[in-house]
Amino acid sequence: MITGTALNDILGSAMQAAAFRDRVYAHNIANNDTPKFKKYEVSFEESLRTAVDGYKRTGVLDLSRATPVAHRVHTNLSTRIDGNNVDINEESALVYRNSIIYDMLANSYMANKQLHSIVYNGIN
Repeated sequence: MITGTALNDILGSAMQAAAFRDRVYAHNIANNDTPKFKKYEVSFEESLRTAVDGYKRTGVLDLSRATPVAHRVHTNLSTRIDGNNVDINEESALVYRNSIIYDMLANSYMANKQLHSIVYNGIN
């Protein structure tokens, strides 16, 4: 089980990735009308999983490689005649989903900080 400072570091890293992902979705949406634009996706979870697995094995949390990376989605199968592969409905749904994830991470982060405060300072 991961608790304490390590948990908050992991949650903070995931929140930063969610914020980055939100900027990528906004970029995709902003280029919805740009001919031949290819959307971007973000990969992050695998690098975070690797960092967490390392922590479980060694007790040392190294999040230096757990960073979100945007990569262009090249596909020859565009449903649009202008060659753009942004689906505005899909991107909008991803923004909504990402906001829910961010809120959940933020709530977990704050709950963990409050728990630490109670443990270290007592209940007043």
